[in-house]
Amino acid sequence: MERKGNHIYELKTEERVEDGDRIELYKVETIILDKNDVTNEVEITWKAKDTDFEIWFPGKRNPLSTPRWCRRFSIKSKNKTIKRKLRKDVEGIFFYSIYCTRTKNMAEGGSSPRMIIR
Repeated sequence: MERKGNHIYELKTEERVEDGDRIELYKVETIILDKNDVTNEVEITWKAKDTDFEIWFPGKRNPLSTPRWCRRFSIKSKNKTIKRKLRKDVEGIFFYSIYCTRTKNMAEGGSSPRMIIR
């Protein structure tokens, strides 16, 4: 599920049965970027067809270009889409969470969704 070079990531649904109940979950791919992508100011886009969602990176581990005072808050989708550029000084592995409002659960992606910049 890892993909490099394409910077649009869609939340996709998956159905499964747990404890006899049918549940629907959203999944998201791991984002892998080169350091050159950061310096070239690429834009990362997350989108979904049928749900609004929020993305949250833990505090100082937020690689997105946002004002310093709001890096601890979640980013809410508009029209089922979030677009953000990356900060220019980032490198490493960044775990984050995506909450999907339609299903009222967290998206899955490997373990936690993650962004790798190397």
